[in-house]
Amino acid sequence: MSTFLDERPRSVRSLSRFLTFALIAVIGVTGLTARLFYLQMVDGGRLATLSTRNRTVLEAIQAPRGVIFDRTGRALVSNVPTFVVKLRPADLPLDQRPDVVARLAALLRMPAADINGAIDGNPGSTFDLVRIASDVDEQTARLISEAGSDLPGVEAVIEARRQYTDGPLMSHILGYTGPISGEQLGELKSAGYLPDDDAQGAADSLRRLPPGSRRRGDDAAATFG
Repeated sequence: MSTFLDERPRSVRSLSRFLTFALIAVIGVTGLTARLFYLQMVDGGRLATLSTRNRTVLEAIQAPRGVIFDRTGRALVSNVPTFVVKLRPADLPLDQRPDVVARLAALLRMPAADINGAIDGNPGSTFDLVRIASDVDEQTARLISEAGSDLPGVEAVIEARRQYTDGPLMSHILGYTGPISGEQLGELKSAGYLPDDDAQGAADSLRRLPPGSRRRGDDAAATFG
């Protein structure tokens, strides 16, 4: 009799522990299922968008300017490919900057002070590409492209350069483009000018013009004889 009474509480305690464990397991599975349903069905669209943004980068590609012809069909101004060296300050570690600038100056045969001035004078963010040199010869551009690990943040890209058939004097009639400095951008911001959000960087062009004005470098729409 005493043995039966001793075994009964044990079985009750075992049953209680089993029911408690089962209840916790049911609550846990139910919570995980509810959370999974919320992530997949309710918040799935937002999370998918965030995931896409984390693995993709939108980069604007500058459109080439149009060719201008005279009334006989002869090209007055066209585009020719040229190599341009640019640098993204955000990708250049501060402790490596002196070495990178010195090596880049040796390759481009230009003063290191000019490179530092271009980097420090960038009016945009550190993620904008800063133009270091234009019309770089092909051999130097290839050397810079192949030395990517030794020149972090430096890129050699191909851009279109305007070529005037009758010489540079025609640029005053047909229009021309050129970068502006950080000081000029600061003076023009009050007039509504803003830096472009493209791969050229903030210093390469302007985005919005006041009413009635004309951007420097807008090619004439008419043809000339």
